[in-house]
Amino acid sequence: MSDSKIFRPSPSPSQVGINVTDGKKPFDLQLPRRDFLKLTAVVGGATLLASCGAGGGSGGGGITLQSNLSDAVPKKALADLVSKYTSATKNAVNISTIDHNTFQINLANYLNSNHPPDVLTWFAGNRVRFFAGKGLLADISDAFNSVSGYTPVLKNLASLNGKQYIMPMTYYWWAVFYRKDTWTKYGYQAPKDWDGFIALCKQMQKDGLTPIAFADADGWPAGGWFDFINMRLNGYDFHIRLMAGQESFQDPKVTKVFDTWKEVLPYCSKNATALKWQDAVTPLVQGKAGMYMLGAFLVQATPDLKQDDFDFFPFPTIDPSVPMATEAPTDGWIVSSRASNISKAKDFTKYAVAAANAVPYATETGGVLAVNAEAPAPTDPFVAKGAQLLKDSAALSQFFDRDSSPAFSQNALGSIQGFLNNPSDIGSVTKQLDDFMKQAADA
Repeated sequence: MSDSKIFRPSPSPSQVGINVTDGKKPFDLQLPRRDFLKLTAVVGGATLLASCGAGGGSGGGGITLQSNLSDAVPKKALADLVSKYTSATKNAVNISTIDHNTFQINLANYLNSNHPPDVLTWFAGNRVRFFAGKGLLADISDAFNSVSGYTPVLKNLASLNGKQYIMPMTYYWWAVFYRKDTWTKYGYQAPKDWDGFIALCKQMQKDGLTPIAFADADGWPAGGWFDFINMRLNGYDFHIRLMAGQESFQDPKVTKVFDTWKEVLPYCSKNATALKWQDAVTPLVQGKAGMYMLGAFLVQATPDLKQDDFDFFPFPTIDPSVPMATEAPTDGWIVSSRASNISKAKDFTKYAVAAANAVPYATETGGVLAVNAEAPAPTDPFVAKGAQLLKDSAALSQFFDRDSSPAFSQNALGSIQGFLNNPSDIGSVTKQLDDFMKQAADA
């Protein structure tokens, strides 16, 4: 393991693309090549990289919106949404777009500036709680609670100490994906639990396939495996506490996570830590690998295939007494605590997340689902099944690096790669993880 290695963060809904319209080819979006998020290093600073807005708490005039949607397709989707809002309300919105990587590194600077933007794009879960806990975000509970399509699961993702600080907009799902024709050829059936999953892996191996396509050169894909196994064994609440430093990685419950993970490693792609996630798609497409646990953006990397060529099943149950949680990275809108137009900022966010506006935005963005429960069910069967999976989930995690602090996750991903390369030394890995959590807390 190399402590100095810089890992890319896990994908954001607004940065991935799967087809959410009937019969059309997926949008040609590229996952961004982003460096480690240095959020904690700049929280205390105010280098005035942004100078939007004009003063107090609820002034007149328009609002300023700072966006990380720098790729062409999501950028246009946001522009269209803002145009609709302006036409409907006559309220002006001034958009400032900053490339995704720069935005993430400098969000604290934007919020700390003398004239912060009114509305900004950001992530639900721990990432929004981090800034809310610093007093940098406005309490938008009244706006949140006025949206009838928000579920209790979404409210949890938006909340800190009972107050809401983000208006969730879009999300996507993680699951175990496979080519339908490969499974039809061999007569495979989706497993109902972990034992069935291992049995399926053994059969695929007998049939000459690599049972599980897996790649972890960028560090983040393995985080999904840890998240799911931990949530299936120990539950969502324990997982979130663990990611927040409120539980110990040396707890026997976490050791069991790694022991369980070891059971499936012999069925994964060889030399996985040297492969990019796109590399592992190739054997799946070629019918040489049986399945791939990843986000729904996987189909983006298969331009010669259609969504109809794929199916998926939820990550298998391990302990049937534990409610099902699903990885579902979620994006939304935050409002600065010192916004010049807080009331108009809230008004925009309420307009944006309404089903009638969120669905066209999500569709145009190319690969994400509107979180609003009142949004019409997608007509595409593949996407509709994903939407139902998210609605059926008792909780939605945001992913390893989003549910923890940036200072922790960067080092932790290296430790997990150490486990993949030497799965017999679990004790050293869990101690390292605890040490990294303590270092992050002291940073």
